[in-house]
Amino acid sequence: MKVGLVGCGTVAGYGHLPAIKSIKELELVALSDINETRLKEYGERFGVKNLFTDYREMLDSIELDLVTVSTSLNAHYEVVIESAKRGINVFCEKPLAETTEKGWQMVRAMNEAGKIFAVNFENRAKPYIRRIKDIIKSGELGRPMMMRFIYNWAGGRWAGKERYERLMKEGMGPIVDCGVHYFDLVRWFSEDEFDTITADGIFMEGYEIPDHVVALCRLKSGALVVIDESWVYTHNSKDRTYLLRIDIECEKGIISYQMGPAPREVEFKCYGPNETMIEKSEEEEKPFITMYNDIIKSIKEGKLVNGLASGEDGVKATEYAIKALEDVLIKNSMRR
Repeated sequence: MKVGLVGCGTVAGYGHLPAIKSIKELELVALSDINETRLKEYGERFGVKNLFTDYREMLDSIELDLVTVSTSLNAHYEVVIESAKRGINVFCEKPLAETTEKGWQMVRAMNEAGKIFAVNFENRAKPYIRRIKDIIKSGELGRPMMMRFIYNWAGGRWAGKERYERLMKEGMGPIVDCGVHYFDLVRWFSEDEFDTITADGIFMEGYEIPDHVVALCRLKSGALVVIDESWVYTHNSKDRTYLLRIDIECEKGIISYQMGPAPREVEFKCYGPNETMIEKSEEEEKPFITMYNDIIKSIKEGKLVNGLASGEDGVKATEYAIKALEDVLIKNSMRR
């Protein structure tokens, strides 16, 4: 399968492109980026000769089975729409779009084209996250009544100030750029939708977007959800670390997953009515290879497999994350 990638940025460099190059069934045939210097750099680094500063030229001149969209958020819409017009399968970075309206237009265009449209919610591909999904789906712990997601870290500063500034402005900050992962996991785990979303936040570093947001939500089933997301902690400390934790409190037991403080260190606990599981191991932090293998299978079968997130999933998670952000901004404006 021939792959073209649009957007030679940070995520493409550490995630998408190495994964594509490592899979025999995929052939990376073209790259596109508006930054010609970076485009040439990535072309040399990953052995790609077909380089385009205009992605439309790439779509028109190169035969492709899959387009990976790893541009900035504000460019997702156009690239997906143009790929749909040409009947090409798409794997798009999250958040899907700046607005729900644009997101649904992207979904409709890909549905009309009859092509695979997957969104990069990589947590769904992590082995322990898939175990949590399987345990909940089995019903052995009963219904989830409380779901708690915490991801507090130093944010994207490691990739440079320019990228961090862009994420805090165009990317709508931590609750949208990263928080969409957890709004998505809530939907995936529970097979339910959000009923109410309230949120508040902290503006620590002077941005118009909050650096730390806590959302308190209720699902239509009545289950409660807390999503706690920030980018402002440990970047000033001697050693950077992060807190990534998921707790699912069910009628008959509890599941707990924690990753860190070491980069790949995982602790998994499940207290059920019949047994207790406590495990410690290492887990791939960004399972891009798993996702691309799932995309290959999805294209062959003509439908998304193994829990890959759809365009619809991408729209809904983004809509809920934006609602949380909007609630924080409303509260903050009333305090002024």
